[in-house]
Amino acid sequence: MISPVITLDAERTIHEAAMIMGEKRIGSVVVTKHSKPVGIFTERDLLTKVIANGIDLRSMRVEACMSSPLITVDEETSLKDAIILMASRGIMRLPVTSENQLVGIVTGMEIFKFLSLFMESLL
Repeated sequence: MISPVITLDAERTIHEAAMIMGEKRIGSVVVTKHSKPVGIFTERDLLTKVIANGIDLRSMRVEACMSSPLITVDEETSLKDAIILMASRGIMRLPVTSENQLVGIVTGMEIFKFLSLFMESLL
C-alpha cells in the first residue's frame, strides 16, 4: 500500500483537487470531512462528472463530485481479499484503515508492481 494517503477536505474545490493530483502525479485524493474519510475523488470522476458536464472546477466543491460511500479495508485484510473486493466493485483504489483511521491506499498499479515480482515463477 501507499502511505501516507493524500487527502483533501470536502469543502475544497475540484480545481484544488486536480492541482494536487497533478502536482503529486497521483490518480486520486481521499476526501475527508471533519478529518474522517468520506469519499474519493479520482481521475475518472474528473472526466465523467466534471469535464464531461462542463462544471466549473473553481467553484464546485469536491464533495459534489466525489465517489461515495468510500469502500475501505482493514489493514489486516489479505491481498487476495483486497483484489477480489476491487474486482467485484470495479474499483482501482482501495483505502486501508486501522482502528477506523486511514493508514494507506492500495491501487491497481501497486498490485501490478507486487505481482510483477513473481511473474517469472508463474510463467
